[in-house]
Amino acid sequence: MRVEVLRDPADKDGGVIYEPLINTLSGLVARGRLEIEAGEKQTLVQINTPFMPDARTGAVVEVADELGLRWRGKISGIKHTHELGMTSTTLEVVRRER
Repeated sequence: MRVEVLRDPADKDGGVIYEPLINTLSGLVARGRLEIEAGEKQTLVQINTPFMPDARTGAVVEVADELGLRWRGKISGIKHTHELGMTSTTLEVVRRER
């Protein structure tokens, strides 16, 4: 199978992927997504929050930063800390620059 990779409003060409071992469209789409993400600039951001017991790696979160700007990223790491009777969560979030 073969898939043409396009990003956002289809204005960025990601090239053509030909993968003879992938035989489903969903498999090719996942491969295309990985190819696009590998070529993007990424920033790892650490965010301290109140305790988030339901946080999961791989989940997409929306963040409002200190400037009031909203952006989305994928959780790549989670650390829970308990100090002085308070539990908090530190998230490592991969922010993709577009």
